Amino acid sequence: METFDYLVGLVSIVIGLGLAEVAGGMNRLLRKGGSKHDPLIFGPPILVALMLVSIWFDVWSVRRIADLFSFPFFTLIFAQLMLLYLLAAACIPNATDQDVLLNHESYEANRPYFWRLFSAYQLMYLGFWIFFQTKKGLPPAALLQRIFEPTGAAVPLIIGIAMALTRRRSLQATGLILLMGWLIVGYWNYRIS
Repeated sequence: METFDYLVGLVSIVIGLGLAEVAGGMNRLLRKGGSKHDPLIFGPPILVALMLVSIWFDVWSVRRIADLFSFPFFTLIFAQLMLLYLLAAACIPNATDQDVLLNHESYEANRPYFWRLFSAYQLMYLGFWIFFQTKKGLPPAALLQRIFEPTGAAVPLIIGIAMALTRRRSLQATGLILLMGWLIVGYWNYRIS
């Protein structure tokens, strides 16, 4: 078994658990009123589902980097994956009564926690992005330029922090749409082959 296979095993478990959390939450939402819930409630689970899918492409892109899989590296990867799982578990607000429709107050009560987790995840993602780009030989000047492109890692962190700090619904909706678009554009040309 190659060292990369160990990473794939760890990622597979956490992503599977995360997808189960998102799917279970979406199932509860759709069964209990569907379109009667606050529309913002549906943004975080869609965003997290896209994040869970995109992590597969990130893992595949590092498969050829040698001497990478040490205990500290695995520990950091595990911490980042745990944040991703926590995001999946927190993407839909809990209601004390499952028959209650989730409204603006439900979203607002969950917003700070979710976006703080998102920002922590993105901060780790930014660190990994910088590490892998330098391992691939990207010079510092090019790194600074690419960090703000759709394949970079700075913009989602900035948006996540802004989402944690603002309550305005229009900015929340805009931020969710921007993040989803950012993921789609950033990963559009990625291939697993």
